[in-house]
Amino acid sequence: EQIAQLFVLGFVCSSALGCFAGAFADRFGRKRSVLLFCSFGVLTGTLKQFACFPLLVFSRLFDGAHASLLYTAFESWLVSEHVRHGFPGALLNHSFALTFSISYLTAIVCGFVAQLGVDLFPALPPVGYLHVGGWGVPFELSALMQAVGFVYIARSWGENYGAQPDASGGSPGRSPGGGGPTLVESLLRAKVLLCCALVSLFESSMFIFVFGWTPALSPNSNHASLPAGVIFAVYMMACMSGASIFRLCSAYSTTAILLCIFSVGAAAMAVPAFVGITEEAKHVNFLAFVVFEVCVGAYFPAVATLKSKFVDDRHRATVYNVFRTPMNLIVVFVLLTGPSIAWTFQ
Repeated sequence: EQIAQLFVLGFVCSSALGCFAGAFADRFGRKRSVLLFCSFGVLTGTLKQFACFPLLVFSRLFDGAHASLLYTAFESWLVSEHVRHGFPGALLNHSFALTFSISYLTAIVCGFVAQLGVDLFPALPPVGYLHVGGWGVPFELSALMQAVGFVYIARSWGENYGAQPDASGGSPGRSPGGGGPTLVESLLRAKVLLCCALVSLFESSMFIFVFGWTPALSPNSNHASLPAGVIFAVYMMACMSGASIFRLCSAYSTTAILLCIFSVGAAAMAVPAFVGITEEAKHVNFLAFVVFEVCVGAYFPAVATLKSKFVDDRHRATVYNVFRTPMNLIVVFVLLTGPSIAWTFQ
């Protein structure tokens, strides 16, 4: 129950801080926002070493801001740099596919390293609330890697911005000189609203799946016996395959690819919904989860390409965070209603 409360808290915080995080990235710099992301990552990884519920609550609050920046600042920085350097628009598809492929490959390695770390470094005797080693090793490694990332980004990246205030003190919703659409105008475009619906529906199902796959694969509540690191690595291999499939399908329209992704993803989630969550069905369910992760892997570069076409760069990070607000609310609603695992997949 406490795990569910902490999980929900992160989404509530992400929803509440999302628009502010996006506006911060657009106004004060995407590079600064990424550096803030790394700082939050180090902080939340450190707080998770403490078996103290109030500290874990603070950790999840920072997780919410961390997630808001993850899904907006990096992508906004990449699109802006792509445009600033005058690269061909068609190259952006390849950039997104390559970005997510490398990300998934890194995640595969991280899954095995995390499992190895847990096996090689058993938990040390606690010092007060502080626990080191054991299941805390992945969080310790995560904090270390994000600290390294902070140093690299601070030394290597250039800065770019979205909306800037007029020199005359005019509306911050417009670009310098008053040109370009306001934030509200950008949000109310029909294609932007459709992107918002698409993002909210698919990503809410993805995060509900994140909460539900562990109990679905261990219906007898023996979660400790699951090789979680290895399973995570398999999921990331499936995601990398999905990103590669997207790259191979670059001749087709992005909307057609997304239609296939939604159809196959829904079919995959229908398996545990109707086969059931039982010990006998867990292998079939696992295969369905792998298929769903292939869809996730293809979805992210596809939807990133779609959003890059329709969202104005002046407000890109802010709009991307607005996209995530309905998604967060859907996830929170589903988790707070406390449905059964089988109902969750339905």
